[in-house]
Amino acid sequence: MIVLHAFLVFHRLRNEGREAQTFAQQVFDLFFQDMDQSMRELGIGDEGVRRRIRAMTESFYGRSSSYSEGLVTGNRKALSEALLKNIYGGHEEVVAAERLVDYMQHSLKVLQQLPETEIRNGHVAFAPLDPQAQKKQ
Repeated sequence: MIVLHAFLVFHRLRNEGREAQTFAQQVFDLFFQDMDQSMRELGIGDEGVRRRIRAMTESFYGRSSSYSEGLVTGNRKALSEALLKNIYGGHEEVVAAERLVDYMQHSLKVLQQLPETEIRNGHVAFAPLDPQAQKKQ
């Protein structure tokens, strides 16, 4: 879910200017630096950390690509299938995945309403988790 929310912010900033791109890269780098440090604190050695960070980076880019494809093309089925695979481990949680598609789409609308400078200042908002609250907005 962390990756999903990071993706939403990065997706929102993708067509903004250079400052937004630099900011997105800094957030990405900081995220993986924090993961690196956390693994080291758990006692994982250099090679183990490198291997895990590489796998996590590949996973992040793969998920981002599939989520982006589904959102940009408006292909709910493709996005739902990507979420089933990546969030629900392939389990048949179709209703939950569909609700998550709605959440992602609504969150992007919320993020689009925020000025880029607000996002760069750390003021990020997502859709409410309560499905009834989403319908009221």
